[in-house]
Amino acid sequence: MVYRNYNDCSSSVLQCYEQQRIHHSVEFVQHLIRKYATTPYERAFSVPDILALLDTLVDVSDPDLALPNSKHAMQAAEAATKAGEPDWMVVTALIHDFGKMLCFLAPSDDDGTSPTTQWSVVGDTFVCGHALPSSLPFPTLKVKAHDSHVEYPPNCGLRNTTIAFGHDEFMYRALRRMVDLGQCTLPTQALDAIRFHSLYAWHTHGAYGELEDSVDVATKPVVLKLNQYDLYSKSNKVYEYGPELERLIVKFFPNGGLLSF
Repeated sequence: MVYRNYNDCSSSVLQCYEQQRIHHSVEFVQHLIRKYATTPYERAFSVPDILALLDTLVDVSDPDLALPNSKHAMQAAEAATKAGEPDWMVVTALIHDFGKMLCFLAPSDDDGTSPTTQWSVVGDTFVCGHALPSSLPFPTLKVKAHDSHVEYPPNCGLRNTTIAFGHDEFMYRALRRMVDLGQCTLPTQALDAIRFHSLYAWHTHGAYGELEDSVDVATKPVVLKLNQYDLYSKSNKVYEYGPELERLIVKFFPNGGLLSF
């Protein structure tokens, strides 16, 4: 199977990326963070509940697979399990796309967070206010015309830049709150891997090296490891959520295995 083939994909994939590039200026991304990722929704879900919702969502930016996101989550977890990964990586693979719950928590067509739009939830991300890498899908699409150039300090660290908003950042911030409240015990490297797993231009294609700091250098191998189970597990095989995964979820989410958003 050829993965990430954007030369032969549906028009809906292109349309999703067009809207993302048009809207995701520094200013708009900061608006999305304030609106969607700063104040908790104070809603908690079990993993089966999340999978049931994601069973109704197909990632419109994905050129490879038309299966619901619930199926992809299970494929990634199964791949990590078969590879003998530690428990925290298996759980990270399972939940890495759970930030797409945003489509159900706060759907907005105008902001691209609804199940029918998704352009502020899915797709490869990029550093806003910075030259677009040629490795992005559809690299000739332009960012918002009035977006100002940002002079990021050299080696400032990717966490100190403004990155196009999506399920990565949304889930990272939800997990960070859970860690602070004692509701999640995943290691920091798991959270960072989820935060940057859609920044393919950086972790796979070598862009933004001038912005990296020592934390990013340490994070990249973990993101690439997660990427193995994210990207290369895609198939039409279907796996079920069972007692062993539930045991791992309860291990890392001691609040009865619930994830809070």
